[in-house]
Amino acid sequence: MKFLIPLLAIVLATPALAAKPTYPTLSAKDQETLAEGKLVLNRDYEDEDSGTIIGVQRINASVADVWKILLAFDRIPESNDSVVVSEDYTAEMGRTPPSGGRYIDIHYELKVAGQSILYNVHHTYYPSQQYLEWTLDDQKDNDIEATEGSFTVWPVDGEPGKVDFLYITRIKTGRSVPGWVETLLTKTSLKGYIKFVKAEAER
Repeated sequence: MKFLIPLLAIVLATPALAAKPTYPTLSAKDQETLAEGKLVLNRDYEDEDSGTIIGVQRINASVADVWKILLAFDRIPESNDSVVVSEDYTAEMGRTPPSGGRYIDIHYELKVAGQSILYNVHHTYYPSQQYLEWTLDDQKDNDIEATEGSFTVWPVDGEPGKVDFLYITRIKTGRSVPGWVETLLTKTSLKGYIKFVKAEAER
């Protein structure tokens, strides 16, 4: 395990992330990997159809530039050929966001090996904390059983113009969806998405 167990406990203990995650404790090797601009990735398997991914990526960009890409949910299909639809339906929900927060509701459609997978996600963005969390919208029909996670951005101490982007995600596909889809939605898509965010923010 590259990261401390308490960080995973934050993800797995509740249906949705209850608070902003702390920055993970990294090994010397992980710190070197980050400094080289490479992704530090850890995977924790819960069972055959669920698992948690934690990734940290150093990005040579400002906090504002990184969030500009993270909040552009309509661009997610650019990072993953399997995502064919990423539509904002926030307005139709009419929910009152928490103090200091903003709701963003997104409908996703994936097409994988001829199979369509639809699901809907509630996001809550806290600008002052540089933090966004999400959970599955259980008021709508979904082809997966659960998803939750977060984005968090930290300026790098002593290195102006650099940030560390922490991505935590957990997806439980359920028995009606093949297990390889869970891998696609977590590890494979996460790597592609983080690569996309880094490239776009560093332009």
